[in-house]
Amino acid sequence: MELTYHWEGDYLIPDLAIGEEQEPIGKYGMLRKTFLKENRAGWYQGMMLTGKLDRHLADIEKAAVERMEVLVEGLLDNTIDMIATDHAPHSAEEKGRGLEKSAMGVVGLETAFAAVYTHLVKPGLLSMDRLMALLNGNAARRFGYGTPLAEGQPADLTVFGLDRPFRVDPEQFRSMGRATPFAGMELYGVCLLTMADGKIVWREDNIL
Repeated sequence: MELTYHWEGDYLIPDLAIGEEQEPIGKYGMLRKTFLKENRAGWYQGMMLTGKLDRHLADIEKAAVERMEVLVEGLLDNTIDMIATDHAPHSAEEKGRGLEKSAMGVVGLETAFAAVYTHLVKPGLLSMDRLMALLNGNAARRFGYGTPLAEGQPADLTVFGLDRPFRVDPEQFRSMGRATPFAGMELYGVCLLTMADGKIVWREDNIL
């Protein structure tokens, strides 16, 4: 639809009308809307003026939900047998050069468990045992790293508070990087303690 205008006295008025009610926009559509507003302002304003924005966001929402369903199906039937992160700890300066010139990637390590636990395990889509296999056990067997969690073996483990929510604050990351799509989101599974080679290398200050 092209934007048309009409004259009212000395003023050229755009022919705008309230469009048909669209289906509700979910989180994926809202993420797309935020991206357009912050990085593609011209596109965003153009679609707003021509009444195309809601339809675009609804299409993005539908496509994202369908892809998510395919991924979950793959996780359940073992087509996908590992979940890994692309940990890209770029500095704020490296990520602040605009969309085209910034270093690619986000910080995945600090939110991986909590994000998958919150969105797949808590809703009942995956079991906890399956999550542990996807994040750790399958990769350990495939690539032969780590040691079994057993008496006398140096422990490599992490303790999470499963019932404790937290809000993702990139400024609290231990990584040099701060880029994350989960900024401001409430997740469950806060990290309480990390051990490497049998030694505690990090612990939360108020851990019991």
